[in-house]
Amino acid sequence: MLKKGPDEETFIITRSRMQDIEAKYRNVTSELAERTKLCESLRQTCRLNGVPETAIPPQLPPHSPTDEEVVTVWSALREQIRALTLNRFNNVIPVKNVPEKNRREFEYLSTHWRSYMTNGQLTSYIFRALIWRYLDTCLFGKYCRVWGKEPGDAAAKLAGLFSSSPKVADVEFQEWRMQTAALFQKACVPDLAVKNEVAGKILEATTNFASGVDTEGLSKAIASIVDTAAGLSAIFASTQFGVLMSDKPGSDLTRGFPHQVATMEIKGKLGSTGVDMIISPCLLKKEADYTILVKAEVIC
Repeated sequence: MLKKGPDEETFIITRSRMQDIEAKYRNVTSELAERTKLCESLRQTCRLNGVPETAIPPQLPPHSPTDEEVVTVWSALREQIRALTLNRFNNVIPVKNVPEKNRREFEYLSTHWRSYMTNGQLTSYIFRALIWRYLDTCLFGKYCRVWGKEPGDAAAKLAGLFSSSPKVADVEFQEWRMQTAALFQKACVPDLAVKNEVAGKILEATTNFASGVDTEGLSKAIASIVDTAAGLSAIFASTQFGVLMSDKPGSDLTRGFPHQVATMEIKGKLGSTGVDMIISPCLLKKEADYTILVKAEVIC
């Protein structure tokens, strides 16, 4: 029995209830300590890589996030990628040093990739686009993959079946898609193997071109970027938020289409009539129609 002051209520707590409260307190304390340790690790990684601490993204809330909360984390992810590429991918790279596999990747991003490589003021842009492209194809563009390869493949197969069936209305399909992903999000955390795979692909595609010798710091910075993107991918799967790395919803990355003021923010103009390269994708939300929450960064 616990007694308070004369003007306050007296109440009784059973031993089992007290033990339950103490256990929850210890869990919260442990989780807070882990998050504090993680934040300090991220700050240390940022300091090692010359990345400002403002590039560390805030955490998305456990509840269904608002537009403003998603935009905040999305903008922080853009800043993470921008800061890393400015710091580690800002030197001239001789074209003869670019392996054939990388040439094909850069060619897909821009037909003028050689100009980006040989201009130190532009080099960071193509690597920014490359990192975003991996996030788009490996996380954002694969329904439920963030929770693991097997469940992600199964969910994607069902989604393809339902979306192509003339008997299923789009509104019914979208409701199923969001509810299914919401269950995944409630029951699972982003799969570590998936995150490691994506981070490994980005590291393999970029490490030979990074300035400096701190490969471990580069690896940690990329892992932090992928971790942020994985959290966003989980949100995108269970909501109407979406990513657009093209000129219209649903299409693949293409070149030569005209600049659209509604969806694209020009970062540089090289004299082309169309979009030469999409540096970062557009953040959308589908309501009655698509709403542009953050424009794509492009170079024309």
